[in-house]
Amino acid sequence: MRKLKLKITSVTDVSKALNKLRNDCVSFGISNAEQRNLIEEVESVAIDLARRGQELSSIGSRFQVKRVIESEICQVALDVDFGGERPTLVGKLRSMFSKS
Repeated sequence: MRKLKLKITSVTDVSKALNKLRNDCVSFGISNAEQRNLIEEVESVAIDLARRGQELSSIGSRFQVKRVIESEICQVALDVDFGGERPTLVGKLRSMFSKS
């Protein structure tokens, strides 16, 4: 069974990520019919979860979901992560100096 991964965060362009997944399916030799069914299912779930993640992260919440979508010959691990980004060192320094 072929295993593919799709990670979606607040900076991910979902349509580009789905195109990459489509290209990965082609490179693995997955048939057009199987690709179409798999991509449609992944797209439906990914867009739904990305929308929910954007809504929740806009109010300061974190949204993290891992889901596996399987077909007879392929498995897609979908990882959606919005909000709750950890501050970087540069971000911490900026906040320290902006307070003064």
